[in-house]
Amino acid sequence: MIIFTICLLFVCLGNIHSQINVPNPSIDLHLDIENVEYEFVEKRKADLQRDVESWEDRFGNSDRAVKFFRQGSSLRLSNYNINVVHTVSFWACITDPSEIPSGAIPFKPTDTQMEFYNWTDRENRILKGLGRKKATVGFNRYIPKPDGTIVPWYLWAYKPAQFDQRGWYHIFVVHGMYYTRLVMYKPDLTKAYSYIWMGDQGFPTNKYLYLGGYGEHFPANSAMDDFKVYNAELTDDQIELLHIAEYPKGTYVKIRNKNSGKYAVVKDASLDNEALIIQ
Repeated sequence: MIIFTICLLFVCLGNIHSQINVPNPSIDLHLDIENVEYEFVEKRKADLQRDVESWEDRFGNSDRAVKFFRQGSSLRLSNYNINVVHTVSFWACITDPSEIPSGAIPFKPTDTQMEFYNWTDRENRILKGLGRKKATVGFNRYIPKPDGTIVPWYLWAYKPAQFDQRGWYHIFVVHGMYYTRLVMYKPDLTKAYSYIWMGDQGFPTNKYLYLGGYGEHFPANSAMDDFKVYNAELTDDQIELLHIAEYPKGTYVKIRNKNSGKYAVVKDASLDNEALIIQ
């Protein structure tokens, strides 16, 4: 009996440590067209710059995603308590895929540069963000100059982190203290990574978040949905859990324990009655 109790204790402790905990988002924009400006954490309106158009979300629901389609079109948020270290999660629908060309200089000066999001200071100088140039995704940052000015500078990702498939991408950007890494889930569920060393990046308390383009900048040529910011440097396990939780229900089955409230998530399970589920 004593041996059984000890074994049971080890099993329980293992289950406790294996439970993955994910913080609640500090910014949560559902981007439903009828209420696109509403932010669900602070429960207040963002500032809509110019126009957006409706888009079908990844579940096939009409008017449940948006596309910023004009120069400077964006949602602007301010006065949110976001740390230097944080994680951004959003979905982007790519309708014009391509591949990154081979060679040492794969991009031409005329290639279009567009924005997914950017943090700026009160002088509207870019602090950090994410953009798109044709098939590739890029990290935006600034370079401090000797005269005190700061200059935006894009660091572009290469294969396999590229928009080479048509459909919805789930993108996570983990902004660490000195580096930034990207995790991209493509429409066929392929996972791609990109990583850069950014150096020490100032991140003042007073700042704006622009979702889409801003000023004279163009938004990315893609619809967006479910934009969230977490005040933590999420791990790969946490990112995987969030991705599975947000993926269309036709791909994953979620089973909720009514006592604990926890979910068991099973990939590619049959939705048929009496079908076996193996995890």
